[in-house]
Amino acid sequence: MTRPQKTIAKAVERAGIGLNLGREVTLRLRPAPPDSGVTFARTDLPGAPTVPASAEFAVPKARRTALRRGEAEVQMTEHFLAAVAGLEIDNLLADLTGPELPAGDGSALLFAEMLQEAGTVEQDAPSRILTLRKPITITEGTGTIVALPSPNGLTLSYTLDFEDSGIGPQHVEINLSPEQFLAELAPARTFVFEAEAEELLRSGFGRGASYANTLVIRPDGAAIENRLRFPDEFARHKALDLLGDLRLAGPGLLARILAVKSGHAHNLRLAELVHQDGSPPDAVSLDIRDILSVVPHRYPFLLIDRIVQIEAGRRATAIKNVTINEPFFIGHFPGRPIMPGVLLIECMAQAGGLLLYQRCADENMIAHLASVESAKFRRPVVPGDQVRVEVQALRMGSRTCKVAARAFVEDQLAAEATITFMLIETPVST
Repeated sequence: MTRPQKTIAKAVERAGIGLNLGREVTLRLRPAPPDSGVTFARTDLPGAPTVPASAEFAVPKARRTALRRGEAEVQMTEHFLAAVAGLEIDNLLADLTGPELPAGDGSALLFAEMLQEAGTVEQDAPSRILTLRKPITITEGTGTIVALPSPNGLTLSYTLDFEDSGIGPQHVEINLSPEQFLAELAPARTFVFEAEAEELLRSGFGRGASYANTLVIRPDGAAIENRLRFPDEFARHKALDLLGDLRLAGPGLLARILAVKSGHAHNLRLAELVHQDGSPPDAVSLDIRDILSVVPHRYPFLLIDRIVQIEAGRRATAIKNVTINEPFFIGHFPGRPIMPGVLLIECMAQAGGLLLYQRCADENMIAHLASVESAKFRRPVVPGDQVRVEVQALRMGSRTCKVAARAFVEDQLAAEATITFMLIETPVST
């Protein structure tokens, strides 16, 4: 289910009133590079501080989701992030001139329309996939969420039951796709019961609320000065909130989510647990014995000491410890030992070849270096350095693989290149 990462094709901007604080705010969306995720920037504050859309920055707020890092706080993120998740946007910059996103009509339509207007572009990096390793259950008060592993995308099931209200029980289930999101979830609006509206206003909540952006529900279940877009619009909006909050765990979640009478607190706890689990299920590490079992190289040409993490077919991080005992230091600038640049390329190539280790093992193949493009050397590598090599698949074919590779010493880029491999059958020994 891997696809290329996506960002938007151009910047778009909208202004509006925040639902809770009632302030005028402008939201500007801009493209972002691969693997940068979704980031909010408070451009009204000195230095335009940022806060990533990540579960680790979620802070408790009544009836809404808020993110905070340092001086930067952003409220009411759930509808916006639902649109980001529903339309499968991986990387995005969201500039805000205030602490709260514009309310639009109380649904996710404003944000979906912005993203559609901006258009999308595919990026040279594979999307991340989050798959649950085991079921997760969260129960608090009368609300429950159960998250089950699923290989078939993301399915949201929400059951709503407000006792002693005119709404009655509602249930909705959505197999998420961009088309389903736009048709079934994006138009569902936020709502409040008439009996609690005045108390919320007295407590300072909903200063930007109006019948244009909030469904106010009478005791008989009817909406004041509004008509429902769906018979089960209330359950659909709860599922929309759930989707937006779960986006804080990261993109590409594969799971079946069963929610009953749950709210933001349950959603955020689930996002936190999924985020903590972090690594995709096929991300593994390899020590030198594992490496020797899957690559044909041996001393002195085996240049990788350890694979810190590898997602077969997508990305890998490898370590090379450079010591004075390396055989090439004997003749390569012996008075001032420097690791040869060509061996840095080989180091990156070996790490890239290991992306194919599972396929090579299954099909009795060897990854041969086919081409090196755009090689650049940024700083020398000397004895005592530890080289961290990061490779990321750009294209995976049936018999070829193209990767972007970078080598770092500490946080300084030492070398980079685009490398292509060709899979060749291993000769059968007789």
